[in-house]
Amino acid sequence: MSYLPDIKTRDLLGKKEIIIYPYFDNFQGPNCYYCHIGPNFLVPKATKKEFDPLIKNEKDDFFKKELHRDQFILGPHAFVLAESFELFGVDELHAIRLFNSSSLARCGIGHMALGMINPGCGKDDPVRITLELVNNSPFPVKLIPSTIVKDKVVFGTEVFKVSVLNMESKPQTDYADWKNSVFASDKGPVSSKMHLRYEKTREFQLKDNLCPKYGKGSSPK
Repeated sequence: MSYLPDIKTRDLLGKKEIIIYPYFDNFQGPNCYYCHIGPNFLVPKATKKEFDPLIKNEKDDFFKKELHRDQFILGPHAFVLAESFELFGVDELHAIRLFNSSSLARCGIGHMALGMINPGCGKDDPVRITLELVNNSPFPVKLIPSTIVKDKVVFGTEVFKVSVLNMESKPQTDYADWKNSVFASDKGPVSSKMHLRYEKTREFQLKDNLCPKYGKGSSPK
């Protein structure tokens, strides 16, 4: 797989083989597009209740949904679930890789997870990405959400960037059609969905030919 340059990214956008909406060429770099934070947040609650990602947790028990159109202050050593302002979609022949913003990292803000938008995710119904942000600095950091006001986009804090990757071939099943996908329709920040896959895949019969070297019932050393 290889990262695509700006000219090929623009070509894919024109063909609607990938979607970044809204897209403005000002934010298109040589091999990445700079993306922004949206106005919706899931703020963790102070609780002694145990969060188990393998079971369904009511989000209201652990997070409070907040709308911040003007600013959001992320306190020292605090954590929040935020959203991308931009919507994304990608066809079966490409993937979109996420990267931290270097400038934001120099304020102490990092991402707990930076993965990718899988082939087929959002291809027919674009999604927003949940951002797991943590402030590693000893001072509060102001985040300015991007918003749309009277059909005009008012941009705020650049919070991550994306690059487009070529797949060697189409997957047998893309993310939108994979029965175990959990984030294929997100439109705002969401908490852990691990339990959805765990409930469907927690137990399988071990096949004797799965790993002949170790045999049934033994473990690698």
